[in-house]
Amino acid sequence: GSTTREGEQQQQPQASANSCSPLTKAAMANPSSLSASALLISRFNNEELLMRLSLTLRSFVEFRPDVGYVQGMSYIAAMLLMHLEEEAAFVGLATMMTMGHFPYFYTVNHQGMSAHIQVFEEVLKIGCPDLHRNFTVIGVHPQMYLIDWWMSLFSRTLPFDVAARCWDLYFLDPAYLYRISMAILIYFGKYLHDEAPLDEVM
Repeated sequence: GSTTREGEQQQQPQASANSCSPLTKAAMANPSSLSASALLISRFNNEELLMRLSLTLRSFVEFRPDVGYVQGMSYIAAMLLMHLEEEAAFVGLATMMTMGHFPYFYTVNHQGMSAHIQVFEEVLKIGCPDLHRNFTVIGVHPQMYLIDWWMSLFSRTLPFDVAARCWDLYFLDPAYLYRISMAILIYFGKYLHDEAPLDEVM
């Protein structure tokens, strides 16, 4: 496992509207958009939350030294801490690291990761053939976005309230991992075309 860190406290630079991709510009124009202030990361400037986050992550590293601290884990722990006390959040984090796709992605089990990603690609190919074709032409492969989405269970990508709802659905049925990912792509798919440069799409 990776060495432990005391939470991810680095501030992410805010991109200007002019430097954003067409997908992000469209989202920013929507009142319920993916604006930085709506994301979970915006709550990381809370000193109390950072202290609780550090304690929870340190506890997990002691409990699972075979996994250690892995980038993205802080988003899982922070989301849990937004709803639970430290002890319950720790139990939740430890449990989630044994569920579904998490153990494969957080231990970098390439075979397990590939299996999940290939399932999603088949779902995308069948459910949204035009979008799949555009992605293939542009050179966008599922692992380029799914790893980030799935390791944080969308809490790094979607507005906090939307991400929380996604968590509810995931715990109801882990198959929602694929459904939510499809929904995001379908929502933004109308802004994509097969002539868009890769850097703008991403």
